[in-house]
Amino acid sequence: MPNLMQQGATWLGDRLKTAAGRSVVIKRKAVQTATITGWCAMHQVTVEEEDGAATNVLLYDWTFKRSDLVIGVDAFMPRDGDRIIETLNGVEVQYEAVPVGAKKAVEDLDDSGLLILVHTNKVA
Repeated sequence: MPNLMQQGATWLGDRLKTAAGRSVVIKRKAVQTATITGWCAMHQVTVEEEDGAATNVLLYDWTFKRSDLVIGVDAFMPRDGDRIIETLNGVEVQYEAVPVGAKKAVEDLDDSGLLILVHTNKVA
């Protein structure tokens, strides 16, 4: 039985899919998901490089319900280099999953992993 936090994460994910959702596919080489719904937030972060220099990076963070990430009957967890592809007004826009500083490209947004966050750069 899910606890209150899990119920809240599921409720929030459903509401955000409805209010802010965009249809995309996630592609890794020749394999891709069916069309799924995620939502995106754009923001700028400062990343410290190995030499100590600071670089400003514009990120597009995509959020998905983990239960939506499947290929056939298998679960599909995005990873570095995967592409999130959406079509806006007939034009394909691609985002590449990337780690940000010490953060991995993909992170859980809640303690149960019901919602995941994918850090991306716009590449095409």
